[in-house]
Amino acid sequence: MPRKLILILVCLCLPALAQAADNPFAPKLPFATAEIKYQLKGNEAGTAVLYVDGQRSARVVDTALTMMGGKHPKKSITITLPDKVIEVDLITRTAKATGNMNTYLAQEYEKLSAAEKAAVQKNAEKLGSSMGHAFAGAPPQITQGAFKGNTVDIATVAGFTSYTWKGAGIVLKTQGSMMGMKIDEEAVSIETGVPVKSQVFEVPAGIAVSFDQEDDQIQRQMAKATLDLLKDPQFESKLKQGGPGMMVPGMGAPDQEEEEDEPPAPLRPPAPRR
Repeated sequence: MPRKLILILVCLCLPALAQAADNPFAPKLPFATAEIKYQLKGNEAGTAVLYVDGQRSARVVDTALTMMGGKHPKKSITITLPDKVIEVDLITRTAKATGNMNTYLAQEYEKLSAAEKAAVQKNAEKLGSSMGHAFAGAPPQITQGAFKGNTVDIATVAGFTSYTWKGAGIVLKTQGSMMGMKIDEEAVSIETGVPVKSQVFEVPAGIAVSFDQEDDQIQRQMAKATLDLLKDPQFESKLKQGGPGMMVPGMGAPDQEEEEDEPPAPLRPPAPRR
């Protein structure tokens, strides 16, 4: 996925940290279980289902990405557990695991003093605004609304709009387009308090899982660097001096974008750990 587009999507989520209570990286869900069905109608078209049971979630995707005149099918499961995230490709029958980035962020956040935690939430909003200016020409516009009976934070930047379930950190709707990629994903069914089979959080039989140690180490370093940046008393001055290159540790500036040899992954704003 082009780095600039990733950063635009990150912009949509950062301001929500400023409004979060307790640990923004480990929100207390307003339900015990949930099953959310999505319809995708952009360049990536098909269906997705998100299952949530406490701190476990599984997103099952069955789509096709239209790109450069061809269609690329995708059948996958993303299993998110407190200690790891497993990406399962049901077409190639392979799976890769790494640590849970949001768990690492939550752990770093808990190490902070009350004053540092307040600074993190305040500076997250400023970071999102600054990133919006740098990569989209304007800061994210945040309003509160409702989506299918649920209170949501509606964030808009660079032509993208996301609806994030307030208090749950789950994106229910995303629309927008950039660089020839159109995103149109919407939850068409939201059920809470429903039975969720434990099998959905397990890798299908016959698929071996490899743990990416290098990626895991990078995530740990990025989590610490991100919190060190956001808690820094000199955050504002460093933000002005450093520019886009220091905004998201490990991601670099927009002029460092790389060409991709394969279709990008589904474009969804990152959500806090579920």
